[in-house]
Amino acid sequence: MKKQTIFFPILISLLLLVFYSCNKEQVTKNEMSGKGHVSLSIEGNNTLIESSSSFKSDEINNFVVEIYKENNDLIIRYEKLVDMPSSIELEAGTYYALVFSPNKKPVAFDEPYYHGQSEVFTIKSGDNKSISVECFIATAKVTVTYSENVKKSFTDYKVVVKNQVDSLIFLKDDTRAGFFLPGKLEVTAYLKYTTLDGSSKTKIITGTIASASARKHHELYVDATTGNGSSALNVTINDSLTSEVYSIKENNTGSIATMNMLSQGDILLTEVMPNPDKVSDDLGEWFEVYNNTSTTIDLNGMIVKIGTKSMKISQSILIASNQYVFFCKDIQGGSEAVQYYGAALSLTNTTGTIQILNSDTENAVVLSEFTYSSAPTGASLSLDPSSYNYALALNQASWCTATEIYSTGDKGTPGKANTPCN
Repeated sequence: MKKQTIFFPILISLLLLVFYSCNKEQVTKNEMSGKGHVSLSIEGNNTLIESSSSFKSDEINNFVVEIYKENNDLIIRYEKLVDMPSSIELEAGTYYALVFSPNKKPVAFDEPYYHGQSEVFTIKSGDNKSISVECFIATAKVTVTYSENVKKSFTDYKVVVKNQVDSLIFLKDDTRAGFFLPGKLEVTAYLKYTTLDGSSKTKIITGTIASASARKHHELYVDATTGNGSSALNVTINDSLTSEVYSIKENNTGSIATMNMLSQGDILLTEVMPNPDKVSDDLGEWFEVYNNTSTTIDLNGMIVKIGTKSMKISQSILIASNQYVFFCKDIQGGSEAVQYYGAALSLTNTTGTIQILNSDTENAVVLSEFTYSSAPTGASLSLDPSSYNYALALNQASWCTATEIYSTGDKGTPGKANTPCN
C-alpha cells in the first residue's frame, strides 16, 4: 500500500459555558478554560484499485475539507486542503471531518473520486489528539482490452460503458481507465468489419455489470470473430481481495424473470440498517434484498414500501440467482449500492415495517416483509441464512444484530452473504 500522509496542526480554543453535543451534559469550568490540540492526518489509499498506484501530494492539497458537529451541522469548509489555516477556533464539543476530492463526476477518464470520513472525536481542555482521515477511491475503475481475434478481424471497434447518468467511449487504441460512480453499468461493443463484397458491417455485443463496485477494477475483455461463432465480453473483477470472472455473451438466451412472474419469497429482505452510527441516518440507511430463485431477476418495477411511503424501481437492475444487492440513501453510507434513494424512504429507529412488492397495482404480491420492534445503533438487522423463506423471514426470532464491520465502520454485510445468527 502506498500512502501520502500530511499532518496539519489545528489549534482548538475551548470556550466557556458550552455543552457537549453528544450527551447534553454540562462541561466543567476546568474542561472549558484551556485549549485543546488536534492534528489532521490525510491519507490517500489506492491499495484496492491497483497495487502499483501512486498518490500525488498535489492531489491531496486540492481535497475539500469539511468539519461537522456530531449532529451533522457543517461548522467550516475549506475548498482546498492546502488553504486550510494552521489554527482553527472551535467551540468545545464532538465533531467529525469529511475529506474528499473535488471531482465527483458520474463518469470520467483517469479521474478517480476519493472520499474519507474521520471517527467522531471530542475536544476537551488540554487534549492533544491526532485525527486520521483515510480517503479511499469511491468509484469503480473500468478498462477495456481486445483479443487478437478482434484486432485481426475487425477494421475498427469501440466499447461504450454507460451508467444512469452518462457514458464513456473506449476507442480502438484507448489505454485510459474510466471511473464510474458505483451501480449498474450497461456495456456495448461495436465491431466493424468488411465483407468479401466490400460492404461494411458492424457486430454489436451487449452486456451488463449489475453492480460495479467502488475500489474495484472491472476489466472488460472483448473477444469476437466476423463469423457467427460465439462472441463475449469477459469481465474480470480485480482487486487485492477477490478475483472473479463472468461472461456476457452475444445473443444470450438465458432467461430473466420479471417482477410480474414472481411469487412470495422469490425476493427476500435479508438485511436492514435503520440506525447507522458512523454516518447520519440521512446518509447511511440501507436495505438489502436476495434472489431466492434459480433464475436471474430484473428488479425493474419492484416496489419498496416503508410505512406510508413507497418507492418504485424504474430501471433495469439484474440480480443473479442466490445473490444480494442493496439500496442506500447516499454513497457515503455504502459505495457499492445499486441505487441511492435519498429522501424517498426513511427507516425508523423504533418499530418499523418494510415491504417488497412486485408491482404498484391492486393485485400486487407481497414478496417479502419484515417488522422490527427496535433498531440497534451502528449495526444492521440481519436475517439468518437458515431462514431464507417467506414464512421464517416474518419471524423476528429469525433475525439478529450484525457483527461484521463494513466500509463505513458500522456493522453489517451490505450486498454480501449474511453471517449466521448464534
